[in-house]
Amino acid sequence: ATPSLASVTVIDRRARAVSGILPTGREPHGVALDAARLRAYVALSGEDQIQVLDLVTGEELRRIPLRAGDEPREVALTPDGALLVVVNPGSDSASFVDTLAGTVVASVRTGEEPSALLLDRGGRRAYVLNRRSRSVTVLDVPNLAVAQTVPTDPEPLRAALSRDGSRLYLVARGSAYLTVLSVPELAVVRTVFVGLGAGAVTVDPRSDLVYVGRADEGRIQVFDPVSALPVGGIEVPAPVAHLAVDLVENTVLAVLSTGQVSFVDVASRRLVATADAGAGAYAVAILGDRP
Repeated sequence: ATPSLASVTVIDRRARAVSGILPTGREPHGVALDAARLRAYVALSGEDQIQVLDLVTGEELRRIPLRAGDEPREVALTPDGALLVVVNPGSDSASFVDTLAGTVVASVRTGEEPSALLLDRGGRRAYVLNRRSRSVTVLDVPNLAVAQTVPTDPEPLRAALSRDGSRLYLVARGSAYLTVLSVPELAVVRTVFVGLGAGAVTVDPRSDLVYVGRADEGRIQVFDPVSALPVGGIEVPAPVAHLAVDLVENTVLAVLSTGQVSFVDVASRRLVATADAGAGAYAVAILGDRP
């Protein structure tokens, strides 16, 4: 999604090139993709709505209204496509949306300024990173409730789960360490020095390698999950804003501060292509993968 252009850029993952532009409402941010129904759910921060797009035709199917002032930012879809989790920094809350009915079925309080969202593979736990209150709120998705809230380093930015879901990796703006927490307890297992400036993190579910994107330089650090030692580095054209793993094409996708998306080959750890998603590109979602 590209908030400044009010659009979602479609990139052909095999050709590694832009294949289309889908117009959206105002200030699109997080996008969740339904591979079975070929739909995209887009959080419209500027309109307090979720926009539903047909991925085949590019047409808008419906708008799902949230509360005035919610300013939705990130969304995640359960594996069955029935429930959408939405984080709302405008109201310090999370909403649960029934995708079939197109209605909000419940809302809960989070910490202050919830800015990032991570859903586990089973769709049972969602992790909300609260930037201002320096905490993680865990949502019990089936019961539409808050399970627990734990403190973090200042300004938590992004999180990722290990292959088996037993570890949560977290980077924060106010810390020089990657924090590793046990799941479900969310107790700190270890901290890994990465230096100030980490802004994104993802895990390759096949190897469990941890990728940390730098928000202050064009570099991705790679860490071994067992030893926690660095095992490599990848140079990209600009600082990294978001990371995702494409299991089909065996690449790591990095959204850069310049609005570009870089493709890194997992085997060689080399940059193989870069596509222009538009200035201010926020994040990338991959159709058909559940990291």
